[in-house]
Amino acid sequence: MSDDLNLKPDGPNTVADIGLVYGAGCFMNIEVKDLLGNEIGIRQLMNAHNDQAMRRADAERRLADKEGEVEFLKTSPFIAIVALAVLICGSVVIGIGVNMATSKPAQDYAALVICLGGALSLVSGLSNILYPYARKWFNRQTKPTLP
Repeated sequence: MSDDLNLKPDGPNTVADIGLVYGAGCFMNIEVKDLLGNEIGIRQLMNAHNDQAMRRADAERRLADKEGEVEFLKTSPFIAIVALAVLICGSVVIGIGVNMATSKPAQDYAALVICLGGALSLVSGLSNILYPYARKWFNRQTKPTLP
């Protein structure tokens, strides 16, 4: 009999599929008159309901995680293209700053232009790395509070 119930090895009297416990896996109709005064039947029905509610909540959580991963995979090429454009702009600004610093007479703000180009290059490099964390931070959901 225990082979028919697919008992899990992780604990005594646990069943892998709750549908196999009653009626050999076949669902049977339950009427309200069958539950009247039947405390055990009501508890079993509540347990089955709670089990399904927990499974549904877990499935919804996993689905939301997968939707977030799909969104990330769809948007990451665009982030990479924007990062490339910013990197090119930063490189051009650094080149202009170096040209200004080495010209005769040297410009006073050449170091500022070189630092600006370096900052653009740094932002470009970090954008691909930090995008997943920024996306999670911007898309975080606050838990609703009860009135």
